[in-house]
Amino acid sequence: MKETIFLEKSKGSRFYYGWVVVIASFLMTFMFYSIQYNFGVFSRPLLDEFGWTRALTSGAFSLYMIVHGLSAILMGALSDRYEPRITFGVSGFLGGLGMVLCSQIVDLWQFYAFFGLLIGVGTGAAFSPPMSTTAKWFVKKRGLALGIVASGIGFGTLIMSPVANYLISAYGWQMAYIIVGFIAWIVLIPTALMIKAGPVENNALSYSKNREEGGNVSDEWDTSEAVKTRSFWLFFFSNLLWVLCLQMVMVHIYYYAIDIGAPSMIAAGVLALIGGFSVLGRLVIGGASDRVGTKRAWLLCLVCQMVIMFWLTMSGSVWTLYLFAPVFGFSYGGIVPLVPAITGEFFGTKNLGAIIGFMVFGPTIGGVLGPFIAGYIFDVTGSYYFAFLLGVAATIMATVLAIQTKKPERG
Repeated sequence: MKETIFLEKSKGSRFYYGWVVVIASFLMTFMFYSIQYNFGVFSRPLLDEFGWTRALTSGAFSLYMIVHGLSAILMGALSDRYEPRITFGVSGFLGGLGMVLCSQIVDLWQFYAFFGLLIGVGTGAAFSPPMSTTAKWFVKKRGLALGIVASGIGFGTLIMSPVANYLISAYGWQMAYIIVGFIAWIVLIPTALMIKAGPVENNALSYSKNREEGGNVSDEWDTSEAVKTRSFWLFFFSNLLWVLCLQMVMVHIYYYAIDIGAPSMIAAGVLALIGGFSVLGRLVIGGASDRVGTKRAWLLCLVCQMVIMFWLTMSGSVWTLYLFAPVFGFSYGGIVPLVPAITGEFFGTKNLGAIIGFMVFGPTIGGVLGPFIAGYIFDVTGSYYFAFLLGVAATIMATVLAIQTKKPERG
């Protein structure tokens, strides 16, 4: 009954609710990923206070990525089947609770439990549910809409990294965890109420305004069908490899900047710079992909990431990071909205949340391996050189797989 009333209002109004969904989804990705990518900022004082090694500290992030990936599959399926606002609301509560509980850490296992497990479950709704929900509202301007939503990830890093660093410096890491946890609750829980499910074929205004340039509603794949295709696995492993490089950098670039002489605020600024240019990448590449094609945009971003990782292996002073951060941020940011866009092109939107949930388990594995391997290499060698070289190799292999990926055909 409520859906009927909504559709009737939509037909007589020029207002399109899909853009409200875009704004709400932007706020969700903003907050969830600010929690994820501030791991290095928050874990540095823990490492100093408790004397943990970088490998052990990074292990909490690796556990987070495993739990996050499994939770993403569940949250994606739930958002397809039930009202997504429920999924978002529960996830927002758990994410904020995990941050508040991190303020009480006195032992390593608690860090693993609160950040790795609790926040990992909570942020399962960080990517596939908002992206798949947005994709269902749009066809004609899907790349732009997904680019806006994905830009929340970059804005979260850009804004919250310096904020978190300031809070830690001013009030200590325990109070900083509490403040960020309450900010998460204030942003995420009310925002969840703004989300409406809106598959394009069931929404009159979405259908008429966004399907003017095509879109085959009948070309829908079940999750079980999608995972049996060669295209799914090429895309899966390409994403695994470039995210291995991405998460290695996002967790350790703060440590690396300090190691080569940067003050803590400058180190946080490098992370923020990556986030800021990732916003530009999401918006520019997301919009451009509607015109030049998603695969061309994807390959361009991978090549840029590969080249700038070579630069990072040769860097040794703070100024070199100010060239690295914009290019790396732009290239990784550009890929993010392409993942759901390409998945939607390949397999349709009916089961998009669940399929993206399975698809992003590849990046989950990469996110587990990258930070831990980099931390272990540093503990053994005292340097990140071979870790960053591994990032170069991973991105090269990701590009090779991407070249071979194409839209699957039935039969």
